[in-house]
Amino acid sequence: MLDVTREPGNPVNAIHGESLLRWIGERWKGDSPMSTPAPEDWGWYADVSWAGERYMLGARCSDAQEGQREWILGVVKYRTVGEHLLGRNKMGADDACLGEIIRLLKGEPAFQELTLL
Repeated sequence: MLDVTREPGNPVNAIHGESLLRWIGERWKGDSPMSTPAPEDWGWYADVSWAGERYMLGARCSDAQEGQREWILGVVKYRTVGEHLLGRNKMGADDACLGEIIRLLKGEPAFQELTLL
């Protein structure tokens, strides 16, 4: 389902993760479509919008061990400098965008051992 051999090469660092973002993007029902995943030195990222807020999703995966890979997906809510300085508009555990992403992941039976940190 998430075939890293079909991912384009990451020209910055040889880290996979683009296929998880594509999988999410195909199912995304936010304010607008997910942006095209792009490489970064730590993996891959894409932007999404939900309820007027913008977020960055970052993904990477481990090398296969016994046919299994560990995937890491980070979700970051964009905030203005003023929001950062004043501690406003933080992303909490009850964030609606985060909840939608968790719903998508938990709804896929092929994903095992989903851990939230």
